[in-house]
Amino acid sequence: MKPHTPIPLVLCEGKEDLLVLEALAKQAGLAGKLVFEDYEGESNLRKYLLNLKARPEFRRGEFSRISGHPGCGCQPPQRMGGGEERNPSRL
Repeated sequence: MKPHTPIPLVLCEGKEDLLVLEALAKQAGLAGKLVFEDYEGESNLRKYLLNLKARPEFRRGEFSRISGHPGCGCQPPQRMGGGEERNPSRL
């Protein structure tokens, strides 16, 4: 079985943000090196993060870090996954 390389997860507040960031990443030559996900609005962020912790790929450590936009108030950790809980006060 080939070991996986953790990949950064970029959280986007909406579909428009996701599309813009994907296009910018593609232009910067980062296509396929980042995963973009839409959490469907600020009011859904808490629920999204709780669900993220339960996902198999999160538990396997497939995400190297989680980043959000500066205005969301989240404090992205340096390393995510592997069954370790990070920033529990933010969830």
